[in-house]
Amino acid sequence: RNGGLMLYPNPVDGDLINLKSTSPILEEVTIVDISGKVVDIQKLSYQMQSVDLHGLQSGVYVLLVPGKGSFRFIIEE
Repeated sequence: RNGGLMLYPNPVDGDLINLKSTSPILEEVTIVDISGKVVDIQKLSYQMQSVDLHGLQSGVYVLLVPGKGSFRFIIEE
């Protein structure tokens, strides 16, 4: 939990990570791998407060959320 935002589940064992926030996130979020390479950018809406991780390999990633901070999460096999 950071900046009023919680990611769950973490570690992730499926294709989605959910975001719970004290205020709606209506922005783009960026996923970067552990080396800092951008691997995906997704636009969130009030209705969709989850991030699709389909196609990402298992490993450690960081979700960058404007105005909320950065959040490390793990994708398990």
